[in-house]
Amino acid sequence: MRNRFTKADDEIIMKLRNQGFSWAEIDSQLGLPKTSARGRIWRLARRQQDPEAMRLSTPYKGLTSSQKCLILKLRARKLSLGAIASKLQKPFEAIRTVVNDLPNFRTPRKKWSDAEEQALKRYREEFGLTWREIGQLLGRSAAGCAVRYCSKRQQDPRTTLVPKSRFLEEEDEDLLKLKREFRLQWSEVHAYMPHRSLSSLQMRYYHHLQKRP
Repeated sequence: MRNRFTKADDEIIMKLRNQGFSWAEIDSQLGLPKTSARGRIWRLARRQQDPEAMRLSTPYKGLTSSQKCLILKLRARKLSLGAIASKLQKPFEAIRTVVNDLPNFRTPRKKWSDAEEQALKRYREEFGLTWREIGQLLGRSAAGCAVRYCSKRQQDPRTTLVPKSRFLEEEDEDLLKLKREFRLQWSEVHAYMPHRSLSSLQMRYYHHLQKRP
């Protein structure tokens, strides 16, 4: 391990770490023995109480579901992994793991693969992404994703279909969420609920749901 580090050395190590390089990659790039870079940052944090060194040396405890959701939203907006890591003040490796863990299909396909359908279901049900964000992640249109999701949902034997004249409570909740939380346009709402006519959705919202707390 190097005995002396200059201020410039410290700045380079922290810059590389913030760019997403692993400790081993930093050691290799700077020609340092193993664990030298990490040891240097640890000493800066413990002895000099350097704020940036303390942040970089703090053991990572993982991402929450809401943080994972935000990462996917930012990724859908074309932000780079480095930009997301910087924005959220999280390790680059953690951001990369989240993105790589969930299929990110960029090439449009005529037929939906099993992997795409699993990703679609997970993006929607686990992370609550909007159809537009899901479409960007899967390389498909927002409406196409919504129609596919609703189609598969109707095919699920656990789903009970009812006459279109009566709205399910679940449909009311979806409609309220789409309009209030995600603030979608009616065309986008209809893309999510294609089994309902646009006029019936608007009537249901304005005459029955709008005044709900």
